Amino acid sequence: LVCENIIANFFKNKKNNYALLRYFNVVGSIVDFKIKKKVNALFDIVFNNIKNKKYKININGRNFNTKDGTPERDFIHISDLCKIHKKVYKYLNANKKIILNCGSGTRYSVLSVVKEFEKRIKRKFAITYKITNSDETKTICADINLLKNLFKINIQKKNLRNLVDDYF
Repeated sequence: LVCENIIANFFKNKKNNYALLRYFNVVGSIVDFKIKKKVNALFDIVFNNIKNKKYKININGRNFNTKDGTPERDFIHISDLCKIHKKVYKYLNANKKIILNCGSGTRYSVLSVVKEFEKRIKRKFAITYKITNSDETKTICADINLLKNLFKINIQKKNLRNLVDDYF
């Protein structure tokens, strides 16, 4: 929010058009490439554990008021995010600014993501539950009403099985 305010203030009296895109948990790939930096995203952690044959995972809490007690998150596939960028670019040709949540609007629990990976590899993870982040939030899910109404975008890849399958 601080960064959004800095950007908005900077462009306040300027003629530039701009977009503030709030990315939620981006997953998947379009082309195969390797990043040598440690990635701390759930899908990457689970997949790297599989790749390294470490079938252990820590889930940050299990006493949340959610379906299975674990935190819930919104995941958006990179291909859907690319479609959003294309629409936003066209939108900015005729409009000054836009602030947009870029998510799927669908939430999945952390445990359900791990379980979906387990189904895919036909192997169980040793799961531990401990709070490693005291600021853990129960649910983070994008409000995508503006995205759907303004751009008529239908998020294509929001099925958890399809999101997981893209990692293999």
